[in-house]
Amino acid sequence: MVNALILGKEPAEVAVICNSLKEEAFVHSDEVWKYYCFSQMEEVYALLEEHPMLDIVCFDMTKQNATKTAEQIRRDNPAAYIIVIADLSISPAVYMRPGIMASSLILRPVQKNEVKQIFDEMFLVNEYLKKEEDKEDVFIIEGKDGRYRIPYSRISYMEAREKKVFLYTEGKEIAFYDTLDNLTESLPKNFLRCHRSFVVNAEKIRKVMLSQNIIELEDEIVVPISRSYKTAIKEYK
Repeated sequence: MVNALILGKEPAEVAVICNSLKEEAFVHSDEVWKYYCFSQMEEVYALLEEHPMLDIVCFDMTKQNATKTAEQIRRDNPAAYIIVIADLSISPAVYMRPGIMASSLILRPVQKNEVKQIFDEMFLVNEYLKKEEDKEDVFIIEGKDGRYRIPYSRISYMEAREKKVFLYTEGKEIAFYDTLDNLTESLPKNFLRCHRSFVVNAEKIRKVMLSQNIIELEDEIVVPISRSYKTAIKEYK
């Protein structure tokens, strides 16, 4: 699933951008898309409290606290394609900064043909959005509601139970049918098997306590280490 956030100045502007993206996504992508289209910053704040995984962001930089919020979105979604929306009332220095890393710009007054061109360019440079294309640095889950794409960098660990695998990412749990034995053959090298039922993202490890047979991950998450996997954990350290 591709998640797109659009924050515009007013509902009419949001509609132009959102409808243009929907039209281009229909033409260029086989993915399932979810759109969050807002004209009020308060709506964005409420959404960000849910820690969504955002892939495409169109963000009005003329809103109050826009810079701070855009930087938060970039920190939480390092792989997101961010398009800023601005006008001549603000300097490009406000939004063309490393903390935001915008990929493109929609300049007001918003014109549908210009927005369409920007989205065409976005699909051209982002192979994972194209039909039958997968990006290497994301984990793909095929579900009954479509294809879900989770950046590896946002996965804390995976747990096998109840004949399923449960993926944990920033407080959320996603279940799918597979086995850890199968997954470990294709996961990046920083994903370590630490237990018959657990695989952890080594980049999320804060502390390894071998004497207690546990690993502490970010956000105070604790997972077990079994005796048979202690050697592999020690070698990685």
